[in-house]
Amino acid sequence: MDEPQPPTDAEPSASVPPRRFRFSLGSLMVFILTAAAASALYAKIIELLNGTANPISAYDVANVVLIALLLSSTIVVCIRRETVNQGMFQVTLSCVVILATLALIEENLVRLLLYWAQLCFAVLLVLPLVLRRLALDGEETESRRAWLVWVAEVLLGSFANIILVLLGILIQCSPFLIEILLELLS
Repeated sequence: MDEPQPPTDAEPSASVPPRRFRFSLGSLMVFILTAAAASALYAKIIELLNGTANPISAYDVANVVLIALLLSSTIVVCIRRETVNQGMFQVTLSCVVILATLALIEENLVRLLLYWAQLCFAVLLVLPLVLRRLALDGEETESRRAWLVWVAEVLLGSFANIILVLLGILIQCSPFLIEILLELLS
């Protein structure tokens, strides 16, 4: 008779408890940073939209922007198979970029806003591509190479995240934009 074989890694036994979810202190600090940046963005959107003759509530707009930011970051993290920390850094960086953009708009610094858009493009798209190229082709140590690739992935993910959020906002606001255009044309 065949003796029962002990379970292998491929087939865990019913008596083996599942792996525990681990959340390190570093991850907790990144989470707090992300929550602070998201809260600041939420408060800034509400501050800018309060008191306007807008049919949409300022709270609704702030909620939609943050939900879109979190969902698009989740999409980017899942597609690119990144870590949770990278996703939280992407949300944080996206919030900071949007906050800075809103501050420029609030101060009516249109000329500076044009350069800000180019700076964001350079930092969030061009720089990560250069970093990845340096990491893959350079004479860097393995740990430095891994760090450069990690930073590049966070920056690229933030760029993708911001583009997805702006596209989503544009799609959601299209009925209002069409209505405004029709009023201007008539």
